[in-house]
Amino acid sequence: MADNNREALLIQALEKEKELRKITDKLLEEKKHEFAQYEIKLENLQSDLVVKEIQLEFLTAVATIAFNEETISAMIDIFLSKSTDFLNNSISLFCDISKDDLQLQKASIRGTNEALKRIVQSSPSILNRIQFESIISDLADNNNESQLLEAETYYPSWKEDGFPGFFSAFPLSLSKKSYDICLFFLDESEVDIYRLQTLESSRIILSLTLQDKVQELQLKKRFSELEKAYQKLEQAQSQLFQSEKMASVGQLAAGVAHEINNPVGFVLSNIESLNEYLIALKKPLLMMENIKEAKPEKLQELSDYCEDEDLSFILEDLDELLDSSKNGLVRVKEIVSGLKTFSHSSTDTLDSINVNECIQASLKLVWNELKYKCSVNEDYRSTKYISGNMGQLQQVFVNLLVNASQAIDDEERGTITITTWDDGKKSHVSISDTGCGIDEESISKLFTPFFTTKPVGVGTGLGLSISYSILESHNATIDVESEIGSGTTFTISFPVQSSEHDAVA
Repeated sequence: MADNNREALLIQALEKEKELRKITDKLLEEKKHEFAQYEIKLENLQSDLVVKEIQLEFLTAVATIAFNEETISAMIDIFLSKSTDFLNNSISLFCDISKDDLQLQKASIRGTNEALKRIVQSSPSILNRIQFESIISDLADNNNESQLLEAETYYPSWKEDGFPGFFSAFPLSLSKKSYDICLFFLDESEVDIYRLQTLESSRIILSLTLQDKVQELQLKKRFSELEKAYQKLEQAQSQLFQSEKMASVGQLAAGVAHEINNPVGFVLSNIESLNEYLIALKKPLLMMENIKEAKPEKLQELSDYCEDEDLSFILEDLDELLDSSKNGLVRVKEIVSGLKTFSHSSTDTLDSINVNECIQASLKLVWNELKYKCSVNEDYRSTKYISGNMGQLQQVFVNLLVNASQAIDDEERGTITITTWDDGKKSHVSISDTGCGIDEESISKLFTPFFTTKPVGVGTGLGLSISYSILESHNATIDVESEIGSGTTFTISFPVQSSEHDAVA
């Protein structure tokens, strides 16, 4: 009995074990199937990832075209090349079609079909067989998005010409005078919907990129035009400055000639005196040649001659004649040098300038304009050097000094006072006159081109305007104070050089 029960229990246990094995095997099969599905999904994901990487790489390349290429045509060529590689298609075209007659004006070609490329390059007219008008119309009906089209519909002779049977087309807006279309010809086996969707994304990116490039090129062109206009303006301004300077030279010419004529006159007079002295000295020199005979009558003759000709006075006067002649010639040299510096065409070269010396050089040029009308008081207290252009600053000071002279009544001798001083990081110059003064309304217009308070025919109305521009280029300021009937004061403030110099007053 006990044995029968044990056997029954064993049989029951074996049945349960078999049942469990079946369940386990079933679970294992299910898990294997799940793992197989996961492997397939993983492979698909990996494949999708590779595709996405290719798509991203292509779109990134399209987006960066503008940064690497300088011209629109170069950007189009690179885009065609990148697109051809991405689509693995046989031939790609960029077509520029005239809006007037819808005829192909030019085409760029890329692709792997070298034979077809050679045919198109050698005979581009075959592309006129493509019905561009229909393509343009159908693209417009589809919001100008890229379309996959059958070649047979738009290019009846595609087989005869050796072209593939499909093409993807999209337009670009580059010119108001033409239609610009990209055509990517594909065999049926090359049609990949995902790649074509990516091509549509690239169209949007390329359109935006090309628009930015067009605007950039337009801005560059505009900047180049403005730069040329600015250069012409600078040249005209330089010519205007020089013309005004030459006008001042012409105005001062008579006075400068008079200032030169005086020292030249007394130098010539001194030379005549020196010539007479030399004639007087020749005879005693010849007599001294025979003095070795030591005859008393010879010595007496020489003594009488020296006394009659007053040779002691001649010897004393020789030094004075030579000194005065030398001083006169130095004066002429200074006047000519100052006039040369003043009239020389200005450059932008800046030098270390002693403003006191600059004013003194300007005074020598205009002295003949001033000396008959006014006295000049000079008070040079500035010890700083400024950075500037000597010729340009002389033009400023000459203008101010001549204006001050012209403001003084011819019948009343006036005074011009020139003062220089330093104040911290500024060096100041003031030029005051006791002339007629300027009303407040005119003061506000003083530096306006062609404005003048002088009578018609006197001055050009450009002197103060040009002076203001010169001072502005030197980072200097100019202020005006005036009272009718009492006179006018112009005060100029220059920034001093960072390195210290002691000016000679």
